[in-house]
Amino acid sequence: MNQFDLAVSIHPYIHTPLSKGAIFLNRLLALAPLALLAIYHYGMMALGTILVTAFFVLLPTYISLKLKGRRLADIEHENYYYALLMALALPAGTSYPAVIIGALALNLLAFFPREANSVRIINPVALVSCFLAMAFNEKMYFFNGPRPFMSAAWFNPLPAESYSGGFLFNIHNEGGAGAGESVRKIIELLSAWHPCHYGELSITLCAAAFIFLVFKSSVDSAPLIGAAAGLGAAVTFNYYGGGAGVIISEFLSHAFASMFLFYSCFILTDYYSSPMRFSARVLYGFLYGVLFAFLSASFEGRDCANYSLAIASTCVPLIDNIFNSGGRRE
Repeated sequence: MNQFDLAVSIHPYIHTPLSKGAIFLNRLLALAPLALLAIYHYGMMALGTILVTAFFVLLPTYISLKLKGRRLADIEHENYYYALLMALALPAGTSYPAVIIGALALNLLAFFPREANSVRIINPVALVSCFLAMAFNEKMYFFNGPRPFMSAAWFNPLPAESYSGGFLFNIHNEGGAGAGESVRKIIELLSAWHPCHYGELSITLCAAAFIFLVFKSSVDSAPLIGAAAGLGAAVTFNYYGGGAGVIISEFLSHAFASMFLFYSCFILTDYYSSPMRFSARVLYGFLYGVLFAFLSASFEGRDCANYSLAIASTCVPLIDNIFNSGGRRE
């Protein structure tokens, strides 16, 4: 090899000796414990969601490879990673038709066509999640409850007909709940299980997975830093009159009783749509955090991580232009 040849990385701002395949393999390994925990708490329903999502995310790529005379083994780790990420971002109890539609849409957005277009800049997982929320309405906002391990319900792969509100929704819609009560509920959240998205089940596992990815040089912490700062700033602005106790409890409830942490660690930090410079990526995360706080407050405590990220990612070309004094990277 010529000594002047350049190594090609997944994006120009990532300074890591790892290949694209190694980065996405590490991301798969990081998400695996979250998937296992989802199966433990939701049983065959969670396993069915993961398998169906993976099958329909991978199917178009497999067909394309087959037509070219290539093998299933040629599918890259990136495809498997997006399949698992999409499955974990779904609410527990998502109907299988919605899962299939979302998986096919994700493949279309993330892998076809390969050339740049006006849609590709928007984070694909966030965009698909927004589409499903609009198409299937409340069944994408409310959830089936966890199922007793190894019970008859645990072995049932089908979602139940009964749905309940998410933790953030309940906190913001129970009248008379003060700051102390909200903090108590956050402590309860940290030590118990509630109806939620599959990837939302454990704050500890989310944090451990992110630390693992940082250690493996497979994730960028800049957007997460910005997201925490943006959420803190917006919550302070919204609840300034309530005092420090209310501000802290609202920050904790938004950060840990929703998909904010999961999105911040694994979807916001995705290389697909991040800006190039470190300061630009911090601003990108800041914008996401601010949008999340304001949208959640405006829509009755509903989890708006998907809408916040979809909107923030549309601003990435402008952010790149501001910080780079040039156009969006190729």
